[in-house]
Amino acid sequence: MLLTISAGAEAQVTIGSAKEPAKGSLLELKEYEPDAPGGTTASKGLGLPRIRLTDLNDITKDISEVNAADANIHTGLLVYNVGICDGIDQGLYVWNGNFWEALYANTGTAVRGNRHTDSLALVALYDATKGPTWTKKTNWKSTTQPIDKWDGIILSSTPDVCGNKRVVSIILSENNMEGPLPEEMSNLTHLETLNLTKNKINGTIPIGLSYLPNLARFELNNNQLTGSVPEEFQNLTNLKRLHLGNNNLSGSIPEELSRIAGLEEIGLGNNQFTGNIPVKFGKITALKQLSVNNNQLTGYIPVELGNLPNLERLSAEHNKLTGKIPVELGNLQNLQYLLLNNNQLNGSIPTELGSLPRLRHLYLNNNLLENSIPAQLGSLASLVILELSSNKLTGNIPVEFRKLGSLTTLYIDNNQLTGNIPVELAEIPNLQWLRLSINKLQGTVPVQFGSTNLRDIRLDNNELTGTIPVELANLVNLSTLYLGNNKLTGTIPKELGNLSNLSRLHLSGNELSGTIPKELGKITGIIGLELGNNKLTGTIPAELGNLTRLVTFGYSTFSLAGNQLSGELPDNLLELANRSSAYVCPQYQSDGTTKVPNAWTNFYCN
Repeated sequence: MLLTISAGAEAQVTIGSAKEPAKGSLLELKEYEPDAPGGTTASKGLGLPRIRLTDLNDITKDISEVNAADANIHTGLLVYNVGICDGIDQGLYVWNGNFWEALYANTGTAVRGNRHTDSLALVALYDATKGPTWTKKTNWKSTTQPIDKWDGIILSSTPDVCGNKRVVSIILSENNMEGPLPEEMSNLTHLETLNLTKNKINGTIPIGLSYLPNLARFELNNNQLTGSVPEEFQNLTNLKRLHLGNNNLSGSIPEELSRIAGLEEIGLGNNQFTGNIPVKFGKITALKQLSVNNNQLTGYIPVELGNLPNLERLSAEHNKLTGKIPVELGNLQNLQYLLLNNNQLNGSIPTELGSLPRLRHLYLNNNLLENSIPAQLGSLASLVILELSSNKLTGNIPVEFRKLGSLTTLYIDNNQLTGNIPVELAEIPNLQWLRLSINKLQGTVPVQFGSTNLRDIRLDNNELTGTIPVELANLVNLSTLYLGNNKLTGTIPKELGNLSNLSRLHLSGNELSGTIPKELGKITGIIGLELGNNKLTGTIPAELGNLTRLVTFGYSTFSLAGNQLSGELPDNLLELANRSSAYVCPQYQSDGTTKVPNAWTNFYCN
């Protein structure tokens, strides 16, 4: 073995000395020193030159006394590299006549890049994404201001071992960035946060970004990215947040992400992903949020997701998922949001869901769920929103819902529910939105609803009987009252005219009698008034001409058709219709003296 001792290599021999060897010493060898503190014996070092390699392709830059012309004669020279600031790993190298070949290297010990290479990567980002049109671009590409003065750039608080403060954060959300991410960004080896949300970043995700060892937050949601999520992202062992929602990404969701043990948030919603939810995601025990909503995913919901003790949000709505809801989801004691609506899930609602103490939002609407609603759901003390609409649920509405003290929204419309509307629903203190439409509910409208905080009541298309409770006039914040297509009798309470915040009143398709209360003309903000197909008599009150917002919006409705009204249309109501661009339906059965202007014949009428 050829050993070259050179001053250029900072060689120094230390034998039998307690003194630390100089940087790049040729030989580190210590003998027994009985008088040394502690009386210890130092270990013997390798008899190899220890030098700092600066160029793996040039021997003369590393061993200064070597002549370039005679470099080949030094073939076989062994050195141990102690330098890491030139991008070369520590370890044992041999000169093979052409370059330094690693016999053993401590992979990852080299410091990749420096402040200069960071700045070049930033310039590449600026140029690739139309930097001159950015919203925030102060000092970018400046030759006088350091990069830590550039908008959105944060450097490390302390320098690395080579004395460089490196780029650790790029935060340029909502910055009018347009174009692809350049490959040079893979040189930002100290990057911890990349937040470019709400821009127009397009193209594919550079695979090079998969090798940024410190990356913890990768947030590019709300852009125009295409292609797939690289499987190589499994190399981002420090990743905590992966947010790529609202893009045009496709392909399958990489199961390799499950190898990132510390991953806390996966946001892949609103893309075009296909395939299944990876079963192996059940192994990411640190996971708090899993959002795969609004894709084209198929298959079952993995039962393994019930093994995620920290999961707070599971959003898988608007896909094509099939099968039953796993009972194992009842194990998720930290779950707050369970969104499975708009899929093709079948079977019963698991009673185990009633044991989720922190659950706030439960969306199971627009599926194929059947059988009765579990009474156990009444134990969800933290529940704020419960949506079970558009399924095939049968049976009664559980009276146990009275215990849902935090509930504000209860939607169970478009099912096959039977029985009466439980008066116990009026005991839910915070309930504001109640939709029970399109079921087979019987009985009366509970008068107890008049003492609640309800803002939206939709009970239409059932089999309700009895009268409209006058107590509903106490609901000063009521905006919507749908009671149409039932079997209600009696008159329309004139007190409903006091509901100044009412925007829609639908009473069509009942057996209501009497006259139209003129007091309804006081609800000047109303945009929907449907009284058709009843047994109303008398004339149309002129006060209805005050309801000018009925013709303000394209979705407005005004229907009096299918009654037994008489007399002429009030002039102010005629004027209202003549300047209308909305759908207005004032038609009614007349006694032969009523005039209906030709201008109204083109309006849509039910």
